[in-house]
Amino acid sequence: WQILFGILLCAAGGLNIMTMCKTDKEKENVLGVCFEHGLGVPKHPKMAVHWFRKAALKSMPVAMHNLATCLFTGEGIKQNKKEAVRWWARAAEEGYSHSMFRLALCELSGEGCKHSKID
Repeated sequence: WQILFGILLCAAGGLNIMTMCKTDKEKENVLGVCFEHGLGVPKHPKMAVHWFRKAALKSMPVAMHNLATCLFTGEGIKQNKKEAVRWWARAAEEGYSHSMFRLALCELSGEGCKHSKID
């Protein structure tokens, strides 16, 4: 949401967020967000997944999280909850707290991974 909020602020102010990105993987993730939400481009979930995957393979935690979310929901890609959990785990290992939260929810519900009981 932080990146989405930044994109919206830049769009409202007429700024080009791509000039604010320092690395290719940041640009790729931002392109994914733009295609996911139809910001400045037509909404295209498959293209969003394409760009999230490119950035995720370059070890960008937020892109890993975004890709995992698409995999979990089946937005733009065939739904695969186990693969989503793997990507959330990778992002969590990099310290991405949103992914840590999603992993905890999956463990509690058993979606995409083994159910953990809380006594």
